[in-house]
Amino acid sequence: MNKSFLSHLMAHLLEGSQIPKVQVERSVGPVLGFFLAEVLTATLKDDGALSGRYRMLCPEFPLAKGNSLQSTNIDFLLYNEDRQALVFLELKTAGSSFSTQQVDTYLENKSKIRVDSAAYLVSDLERIKASSTEPQKYAAVQQMLETRFPGGMGAMAQCRELYVIYLVPAQLKERDGLLLKRVDKALSFGELAMDIDGPFAEEWATIGQALQQLDNNVKPNPSSIISDSGHLNYQDRVDFDGIKALCSERGAQIVVGFAGGEAALRQSDLKQLRQRAFKWDVAEGGQGHKQALNWVAGNRFIDIVLSLEAACTGLNEPSAPARIAAQIPKEDLEVGAWYSGKGRNGDVGLWDGEDFLVLGLEGKKVGPDRSDWENEYRIKREPYGTVDEGCFQPFAKLVPAHHSA
Repeated sequence: MNKSFLSHLMAHLLEGSQIPKVQVERSVGPVLGFFLAEVLTATLKDDGALSGRYRMLCPEFPLAKGNSLQSTNIDFLLYNEDRQALVFLELKTAGSSFSTQQVDTYLENKSKIRVDSAAYLVSDLERIKASSTEPQKYAAVQQMLETRFPGGMGAMAQCRELYVIYLVPAQLKERDGLLLKRVDKALSFGELAMDIDGPFAEEWATIGQALQQLDNNVKPNPSSIISDSGHLNYQDRVDFDGIKALCSERGAQIVVGFAGGEAALRQSDLKQLRQRAFKWDVAEGGQGHKQALNWVAGNRFIDIVLSLEAACTGLNEPSAPARIAAQIPKEDLEVGAWYSGKGRNGDVGLWDGEDFLVLGLEGKKVGPDRSDWENEYRIKREPYGTVDEGCFQPFAKLVPAHHSA
């Protein structure tokens, strides 16, 4: 296909992002969906929890609202073949359509599938079809699933794993990062791989680059601007290495912008931190008005980042050979046994055969305001730590006090 035509087509589709009430998701969604499985496969190939071969199952998959015959639509339903997991992918091209209730709904489905399997997705689809005035459209969805899911819908009903992924503008990811940490993955358009496998790889490179302009398609958070002057409330933005150097040099003399503050920073993914930019300002006499909840003192910021690096990338430190040697090999782990070690969220984990289950803090919305969050303990999954991936390093099996080894 002519590259010039593609560039002009994407410019035409994306110009709607500047026009009130034009839903750009509807225009770019089908184009993105054509490439999405290959793009996710390439983008997440090094992700310790989400890597694998992705397969597109269905766009606009109907999801029943409770026990009613009403439904809402998931933007894209996919399948990770290697991890045997369904995937809900939600596309957002602007911040105005971002809903905390939607996140809650998806996470409820994630828990339900883990406990009861995905059989209800199959049966709910049949219920909705039977009551619809256009049953042939739901029959088309069923045919897609039967054809595209390995083993058909019967096999799909047996799935017990669901990933929730959001594809959002980078500014939205930064603005609402604490909320997005609740899902399995939040990707910005700039983080999507440009090099993919398939017969239309060249076309995707043109389309993917055009989609990156959506990363700026979010109104700034009011707390980032002085309303009467329009001046920013920070001195500069720097990359990950730059903010580490500043914090190491100036410590508590500066503050770093981070939505959710220290609690959110402790729960952050180190790989994502390395890919983003950070606002900073002097602690005393800085620019503009700041919400204290969303700023971290430089000395605290560097301490937390170093602890994250020690937990997740400590295997790459000079002492790595000794640490790896002391680590219990994965094949020697016992399912259902507790281990002490070094993890991202804690130092004690239960091995379930796939991951370590670790008790860690997670933000919970407790009110309508943006600052209405509090931390509560939740069970976190941490993959086995290796030089290349994972987080939890098991060093010793824990034996109950009443049990003699």
